[in-house]
Amino acid sequence: MVLKVLTVKLTEGVVQEFIKMLKKSQMKMLETIMVLMIFFILLVFGLVFYARFSETSAQESHREQLVTQAMDATERFQYSPEVLCSRGSVGSDTNCFDLLKLDAFKDVSEENQGQYNKYYPNNLIEVHIIYPEEHQRDFVLFNNTDEHALNEELSFMPAVFFDPVEDESYFGYLRFAVWY
Repeated sequence: MVLKVLTVKLTEGVVQEFIKMLKKSQMKMLETIMVLMIFFILLVFGLVFYARFSETSAQESHREQLVTQAMDATERFQYSPEVLCSRGSVGSDTNCFDLLKLDAFKDVSEENQGQYNKYYPNNLIEVHIIYPEEHQRDFVLFNNTDEHALNEELSFMPAVFFDPVEDESYFGYLRFAVWY
């Protein structure tokens, strides 16, 4: 009988110890699961932040590329022999454009637009003559815009427009738009 009581008491103690051990194990597993959950939540936040940052960076890089493209088109047009004015034997003036050559360029670019599309992709080039007031006028020189484009990047270039027929010069600017 004493042996039975001792065995029962030992068994109850072992069972109680076993239950305590199970509770400790459950607590440790719960701690591990909570740590893993927090880790994965932080990982998801990090990935979302990285994706947003990458998207913003890509958009900014694309915009910088468009600005460069607009400036390249401006520079390419500025030194294009088809439109530069030349006065006698002096040669070409910087930012001086011959109005007769511009009218001819407008006609040729409309007829052979494919030839100029590679030099001015998705570009709109406008001429704005603003001084003297009696000679003010605006016209589209070249239009190669995509009808689905929603945004534009602008570049302006001040210019002198020479009219060889009247031998007069006018002040204005060229407006370059790159559409995307």
